[in-house]
Parts: sequence; C-alpha cells; structure tokens
Amino acid sequence: FCFDADHKNIWFTGKLTNTVGRIGIDGSPNSLQHFELPTLGAVPIYIALGPDGNVWGTCLKSSIIFRVTTGENPVVDEISISDVAKDRKPIAIKPDPRGRPFMWFSTE
Repeated sequence: FCFDADHKNIWFTGKLTNTVGRIGIDGSPNSLQHFELPTLGAVPIYIALGPDGNVWGTCLKSSIIFRVTTGENPVVDEISISDVAKDRKPIAIKPDPRGRPFMWFSTE
C-alpha cells in the first residue's frame, strides 16, 4: 500500500480482483473505490507514489507497469515493458532516489 501525495488516501492492490483501490484515511465506506486494470488477470502486486503525484505499480502476471492518476476521477494507464524487458515480469517499483522524474522497477 501507499499514501497519496497529500496523505488523504491509502492506495492498495487487489490481486484477486485485478484492481487498484483507494480509501480515505477517515475510513468512511463512501471513500472506498476500486479501479479496474485494463489487462485481465494482470495481478497487481506492488505500488508506490511517484514524483509526479500519481500512483505507479507492477503486475505479476503480465509485462506491464501501471499508473493511476490520483485526482478526483482517477484514470488507469498501462505501459508495456516487453520492449525493454522481453519475457520479464515486473516486481517492485520505486521513485528515483535522487528526486528525478523517473520510476525504477525490478523484474524476475
């Protein structure tokens, strides 16, 4: 899980439901939302807040990473890594430690 930039929401992955979710830190049932990933069976496993303020993540069963915008109406985008990591599955993802506008990911 991770917090968004303003620490008002907790973001989490739904491995079995192929979703990314968020819930307000107040825990209100009305603040719970799920956002479906476009690739069926992708199995989102790891997420991190990016330097752009969006939530980035990896999917265990596909060669994609994803980005979810964190605004009022979140949008899920998928990015294929098959061109740079053919037949590899992304595992973890982290923001650049030097504060540059990059996300780094590891593969298996």
